[in-house]
Amino acid sequence: MNRRILPPLVAAFALAAWPAFANHHEKIVVNQPPPELKAGEDQAPPAREGYVWAPGYYTWTGSKYEMRKGHWVAERRGYRYVAPRWAQEAGSWTLYPEQWVKNEDDKEKTVAKDSAMPPIAERR
Repeated sequence: MNRRILPPLVAAFALAAWPAFANHHEKIVVNQPPPELKAGEDQAPPAREGYVWAPGYYTWTGSKYEMRKGHWVAERRGYRYVAPRWAQEAGSWTLYPEQWVKNEDDKEKTVAKDSAMPPIAERR
């Protein structure tokens, strides 16, 4: 293969794959409930300055649930971390991805901004 063709070809493949990587923050909807977290799976370690603990959670792989382990995330000044969470909606389960929400001095404004996300479902 001609060496001059390889770099543009690699760039073209990278651009074609970009939408697949860009959509990893979309919500996932599944018909079956996620497994219960086992004892200790959602336990946060001692605080670490400059970092926020992102707790472990179950994600959907397309055919089954898979556990994602908790990990440290560098904090973002002026934002608060919202962990991924499952919510039951209209007979299905929706996984809302992790996100950073801008902190505001007025708590009512922050609640109003977050109101588009349903509350965490309580399992029975």
